[in-house]
Amino acid sequence: FQPTTPAFFALNCPNGNSISRYARNLKKPQANGASFYLSNKEDKMNTNKLLDLLRQDARLSNGELGVMLGESESAVSDEISRLEREGIIMGYSAIIDEEKADENGVTAIIELKITPVKDCGFDDLAHTIMAYEEVDSVFLLSGANDLSVTISGTSLRNVALFVSERLAVLDGVLSTTTHFILRRYKEKGHIFNEDNFDDRGLVSP
Repeated sequence: FQPTTPAFFALNCPNGNSISRYARNLKKPQANGASFYLSNKEDKMNTNKLLDLLRQDARLSNGELGVMLGESESAVSDEISRLEREGIIMGYSAIIDEEKADENGVTAIIELKITPVKDCGFDDLAHTIMAYEEVDSVFLLSGANDLSVTISGTSLRNVALFVSERLAVLDGVLSTTTHFILRRYKEKGHIFNEDNFDDRGLVSP
């Protein structure tokens, strides 16, 4: 296979150093094209591929995204603006190694079993919980528990008090189960302590 598209050339030409640097940080090309993309300029822009690239590195410029997608910078800019207007892209955030940023910081996942309210289900209680500044995320679950709440605190005691004094006492909360995160291995596709990671023992499913 001899790549001839402008997008491929730009990524490999001597003047494409900046783009090549970003490309090396992304996943290696796969045979099915799942991780790295070159699109036909006559085709409609593949929004899923654009979003996947942003998930891997939201710092990529519109120009760099355009090269990877085989699209113009203005087309990428227009598509991102549309995704932001429609609430598909809600914001941009960094993946932080919390252990390095604050060795005393604590993150916990609390599972709650609650009683749904007539005509409102779990929504009212979920909105009450997510209003607390300590709460990072709230999810509705299937299974034995109903809500998953992720919170950040300055100590184990701080988190335990938040659960006992703020969550457990809410009307409709039947029980809580707290899980403290002891170590992060991978988050949103990013591997922590990658220099020490040895994948030779991994077996593909």
